[in-house]
Amino acid sequence: MIGKLTGMVVDLCQESLILEVGGVGYNVFTTRRLIDSLQTGQNLSLYIEHYFSENANKLYGFECKKSQEVARMLSKVKGINYKIALSLLNHLELGELILAIQNKDESRLKIKGIGEKLVKRIITETYEDFSKLGTYIPGTVSSANINRASEAVSALVKLGFQHKPSHKVVMEIIMNHPTIEIAELITLALKML
Repeated sequence: MIGKLTGMVVDLCQESLILEVGGVGYNVFTTRRLIDSLQTGQNLSLYIEHYFSENANKLYGFECKKSQEVARMLSKVKGINYKIALSLLNHLELGELILAIQNKDESRLKIKGIGEKLVKRIITETYEDFSKLGTYIPGTVSSANINRASEAVSALVKLGFQHKPSHKVVMEIIMNHPTIEIAELITLALKML
């Protein structure tokens, strides 16, 4: 089985990319977020989940071990495959996804292809495992700031702003002002949106 691939991106598609390693092009399914951040000719390393079935032989690529671990945990839930796990990782940042399951925040997990029953099953079947993960905090963002960011983004969404731009602005503010209070964070975000 393949555990990790490192090579050059030679093609970018809607749901996958082709990674050339030693003269062989591997078609690797990954998040749209990652695909949008790449350019052909760029070097890339991905952790790989190799999925076999009667009808398919697919490679799923993850930027870090933690996102691979999360996808594995999600894929154990009946009704969730790696494609849906990638959709969740595309919809929410890794830290947000972990926090949503740890906080049993059903509204954050509802995306196209995942109904209410499946969301409840995800939380019920993975809550214990996700609780053991702790909080995933990329860079220098503390867990208090992750909670503050989540609260601010929720408030902005309730005010009619879209989730992704709101999240991006809020995280940018928190990275520059790590001790900012929630009210000031929302006020600054409103000015930037």
